[in-house]
Amino acid sequence: MKKVENSYSSQASKNKIFVGCRMYKSFTDTPLYIVDGVPVDYNNLKQLNLNDIESVNLLKKSKVALIGCRQSKDVIIITTKQGALSKIHIRDWQTRTGIPVATVTFKTKVYNHSSSYSANEMGILYHNLYKWNIDSLVISSVGYETKSISFDKFKADKFEIYLRKSAIDLKEIIISDYMISCRRYYGGQCGLLICNVKGVPIVNEEQPGKSHIKANFLNVKAFPNPVSIGGILQLNFGNIKPGLYQIRLLNSSGQLFYSFQKQISSSNETEQIHLNERMSAGIYLLQIMDDKKKLVQTSKVIVQ
Repeated sequence: MKKVENSYSSQASKNKIFVGCRMYKSFTDTPLYIVDGVPVDYNNLKQLNLNDIESVNLLKKSKVALIGCRQSKDVIIITTKQGALSKIHIRDWQTRTGIPVATVTFKTKVYNHSSSYSANEMGILYHNLYKWNIDSLVISSVGYETKSISFDKFKADKFEIYLRKSAIDLKEIIISDYMISCRRYYGGQCGLLICNVKGVPIVNEEQPGKSHIKANFLNVKAFPNPVSIGGILQLNFGNIKPGLYQIRLLNSSGQLFYSFQKQISSSNETEQIHLNERMSAGIYLLQIMDDKKKLVQTSKVIVQ
């Protein structure tokens, strides 16, 4: 007769449940790396370019709780040169769009020093001047009221500044021939010369066939002129010096609508500007700049 305990023991051995476990390595002795505010593991840290590091700070174990609940021995905070930059966004108070090439001047009373910088075409200026003991900012742009701000009001790395357009009501101005250089637009037989300075019409009557005004322009023509909203503005580069040129289209307040580069290698090259349907009708300025950022031509384009 078989023993019951042997039979039971055999059956029990078949019903055993084995629970598999996995051993995890403890990282309590591994420092926590934070690059520009983002935790990074050691493998990704190897990809960091040492020349791009602005500063490295060590946070000891007693202060690790400021970072989070992770049990780490130390925290190493790395700030790259890009991460150390702060951003100022200059916007139009009414449209909330960026003001291109706005000027920002940083002033300090301690050293009686000031430094001016230009924002990019989106109205954004990146800087790392918070460590300079700056006292105030002065923001300005063509067609806008200048704004002065006490620097201690802005401690954040990113903030926005809004400028209001400056409205100046000027009457018609009569000038002499030799005081201005511009294109000539004749009406009828009277030889009427019409120019524009900041949106103010300047009228000068001259005798037909006589002009002492010297035009300092390249042979770049824009047509049709006037051009319809949403239409295509055709540019024809005549016999001009080969090179890289910057083409810009601005309104009378200095707001930039189009900006691109054009490499000229031969004469009579063409380029098209597709005008946005949301553009307002009015007078726009077409500017041509050479590779040295020198303004070599300014002409008027009427959008209707």
